[in-house]
Amino acid sequence: STRRVDRAADQDEDLTFQTTTAEELLERCEEELEDLPQPLDRQFSKTFPQHTSDEIKAPDSDTTTTRIFQWNLLSQTIGTKNEKFVRCNPSALDWSTRRWRIIEEIIRYDPDIICLQEVDHFKLIKKA
Repeated sequence: STRRVDRAADQDEDLTFQTTTAEELLERCEEELEDLPQPLDRQFSKTFPQHTSDEIKAPDSDTTTTRIFQWNLLSQTIGTKNEKFVRCNPSALDWSTRRWRIIEEIIRYDPDIICLQEVDHFKLIKKA
């Protein structure tokens, strides 16, 4: 079992978010990340609910789309304190930039359902 790490100091108290549009928040993310490589271009899979429908529709038919975004964020505590990802470039684990990439990715893909694993910065998600 991993030892418990106090996360109170890591909870993004230095950030404030004004009421804004998604486009304006995306611009803020891009400004914060301007010195870093562009984000990955993610490809979404298309699946069809044959098991829940009596009617099988062709993939190109006009159907309702639900975008599900699933992402393991890598707990900051695990990556930098408990496990210490020593083979990883330290800048890739720097929370002050990682948090902006997380927000950017969510905004860019505009999912209907968001599933996040290893979240240990709840205040960031709530604030953004």
